[in-house]
Amino acid sequence: LSLPLPRQTSTGTESRVIGALAYGTGYEAMSWTQTALEVVEVCKPCVKWDCEGRTYAMDCYLKLLVRLCHIYDTRGGVKKVKDGASQEQILNETRLQRLQRELVKDLSEVATSRLLARLIWALAEHLDLDGLDPLLADDPEDPLNIIVANVHKVLFNGDSPL
Repeated sequence: LSLPLPRQTSTGTESRVIGALAYGTGYEAMSWTQTALEVVEVCKPCVKWDCEGRTYAMDCYLKLLVRLCHIYDTRGGVKKVKDGASQEQILNETRLQRLQRELVKDLSEVATSRLLARLIWALAEHLDLDGLDPLLADDPEDPLNIIVANVHKVLFNGDSPL
């Protein structure tokens, strides 16, 4: 968070995403998880950017993602009505877990090893492992296999700068 925002030469998607991230990580939006969840969904493309060492947008994105994962306790799976969850909470937890699975699938497109490692860390701590199908243990599309393969890539890819 200490690095400044990268200069934007265009008014395209990247500048809109950075603006949404700045809004979403502001103290006003953190009171409303619905707004924060929308920001995290819209800003998902930022994980694929090569920011040339300027990781402000990614820092904001991961901060917001991890905070939402803590609030909704995504490690425990989606709550049920019988457990006291509201329909809105169930919907938001379902959306957040779907976003986590999409981010896991996008790991191969993350621009740098440093960002890849940080994204893996943010996702792995909050993934619902009990919700994974043990019959998919050999499936390359299984979220846990994707995470393990990317951890291996970060640890053993000597050609990639961190």
